[in-house]
Amino acid sequence: MTALTDQDEFPHQTPSPVPERWQENFFVVAWDKAKRTGFLIHCKRWPATGQLVSRIAACAQGKVVSRKVTQSIPEGRFIVDGLELVPVTPYKELSLKGSFSGVEGFGPLGFIAWQEGGETDVKVDLSFTSDLPPVNFAEAFDKLVQSGTANSTNGNKPAFEHTQVHYEQGGKCHGSLTIGGEQYGIQGLFVRDHTWGIRDESGMSAAGHGFWTASVSDDADLFFNATGMVLNGVTHGVGVVADRTGCYSTTDVEVDFLPAGGLEAFERTRIRIGGKQPLEVAGTTLIHLIKYLPGSGPGRFDDNAISTFDCDGISGFGVHEFAGTLAPEQRAVFEALEE
Repeated sequence: MTALTDQDEFPHQTPSPVPERWQENFFVVAWDKAKRTGFLIHCKRWPATGQLVSRIAACAQGKVVSRKVTQSIPEGRFIVDGLELVPVTPYKELSLKGSFSGVEGFGPLGFIAWQEGGETDVKVDLSFTSDLPPVNFAEAFDKLVQSGTANSTNGNKPAFEHTQVHYEQGGKCHGSLTIGGEQYGIQGLFVRDHTWGIRDESGMSAAGHGFWTASVSDDADLFFNATGMVLNGVTHGVGVVADRTGCYSTTDVEVDFLPAGGLEAFERTRIRIGGKQPLEVAGTTLIHLIKYLPGSGPGRFDDNAISTFDCDGISGFGVHEFAGTLAPEQRAVFEALEE
């Protein structure tokens, strides 16, 4: 397993020649449970296209302001529009500061960040801190490969992409959001991931769905995630758990979306992670933040359900995501917007 270095918190050098599907992505979601206020940013840096595409959303007590950003890729810095994510102390503290203008409310099919620009101003001043080690998914993906499930195929595509470097972390978040001139203080939690390498999730498009359930406890002493894909009824996934003593991983995972999986179809989640530190988690959806991600595969969407969870007396916040594929008529709506 390749160890993470401090430099891995920063943007990576693009390979030469550039593989078509090589990307560097980061995803950060913060939430204050008491104030029902939070922030989401997903950024896909895709050198073969010469662009990055990002989806941003600020939420405050039921109000949502979001936008899509398409721009050239800034060298050496995680800049999206007027926002910048800065590793202050690698794996210990990050800051996200700046501003953007977005559209208030939800778009077609209830999606966020479906168009560029907007007229509602948002200022962001957030700090993310963690005492937990970052979870390097290399060991987990190796276990998946060794189990043989990662090599299952759908239409000659691998069920699970395992050539990327991928790490995740959870912790505490504090700061403020100013939405349309009104300031909201945040004392909450965050989860994040950072990946780079060749990425192609289109193998799941026709035959199943994906799941990603990054979660952190209220005291920020526990982080876990069951993530993977379900293809033709078979789960291909990994589970990771981190606390102050370290991390462990397993391929023994199961995630159910209740009453049904699908676009804004679920209100609860049931997550099981086996292995030496088994977890049985019950999640409750607070709000669906759904984004369109055609760069991950034709018609791909992520329904990021901002959720609370309970697990043997431990409670916290998580992003319990259902990743699926739009029906042709739904996809056509967004393809028209992309033109």
